[in-house]
Amino acid sequence: MTLDRRCGAPSFVLRRYRSVQSCAHSPRTRTAVRPCRPITKRIYRKRPKRSRKRKKSVTYYVFLAFYYIGAVIYIYFVVLSPTETERSAVSNNLELLSFLNEYDEKFGNHFDYELSRWFASQIKITSNAEKSQELLGLLDDHDAEMESIAGITSEQLDDFREKQSYAFLSTAVLNNATEDEVGKLVEIYMRTMTFIRARKLQNFTASFLVQPWKTRLSDFEDILISADRRVLDAINSLDMLDNLKSLAKEFWKSYSSAHTPGIKESCLVYRSNSETLDYDEILDRIRVAIMMQVTSCIPPGQKASVVFVKTLKPPLTTMDSHPKFQL
Repeated sequence: MTLDRRCGAPSFVLRRYRSVQSCAHSPRTRTAVRPCRPITKRIYRKRPKRSRKRKKSVTYYVFLAFYYIGAVIYIYFVVLSPTETERSAVSNNLELLSFLNEYDEKFGNHFDYELSRWFASQIKITSNAEKSQELLGLLDDHDAEMESIAGITSEQLDDFREKQSYAFLSTAVLNNATEDEVGKLVEIYMRTMTFIRARKLQNFTASFLVQPWKTRLSDFEDILISADRRVLDAINSLDMLDNLKSLAKEFWKSYSSAHTPGIKESCLVYRSNSETLDYDEILDRIRVAIMMQVTSCIPPGQKASVVFVKTLKPPLTTMDSHPKFQL
């Protein structure tokens, strides 16, 4: 073993490193006064690359094929298909629409009952203005209950019900659903539009009691015409069979006529050689009924319990007793 003259380190140690920093020397003795700084970087030789690549086995390609097939199946059935949450949301929305329709129907019967009972009383304890305020109060309570059930305002609720029921119907038609499925969704849509229309007519009738001779025909006509136009345009826009469309229109005519607040279906007047309602004549009959206390055209309705809202909480009751859309 030999020592390096500059810093006293063995020569074989210095040869194992890439470089060595020169050591400081005393100017008089020319001997190292401090040891060299340690260097830890070593020199390694790189292995030469193989010129020929190793061939992949059949197992590798089989595994790769199963991997891609599994990825496609996962994307199709998990990512693209609706989740259980989405399916339950669709089911809940359908139940909510049916529930609100049933609730509206019970409230409509109660509204007609309050109106007919006031007409039939021999001695009017409350005046027209007081009865109008009472009916408007019932409508406000009804809206408050609907908002608490759906979780949105009454103005948003009407728009939600119309768009949601039509979306279910149009989706079923596009997906070539069975006639029974389409029929149930047509019924939900028609009933939804009927009760949205009835809610506006109830408010009109309650306000009509105060000054029936000053009520404008255009206000009454706009409610009925706009509802008919929206429903007929929606049905005509769907790619359904002609006989199915005619049945849907017939169902709308009969169901909406039977649920017109303040007037019986038998008292509705149609224009000659037409299926269009004679709005002027209908309004005159309602006006005469109010001013002359004629009860022949006022529907009797049905009294509802004070807590009838709580009895309608989901799960929903069966709807077999209600008119169905038969295909």
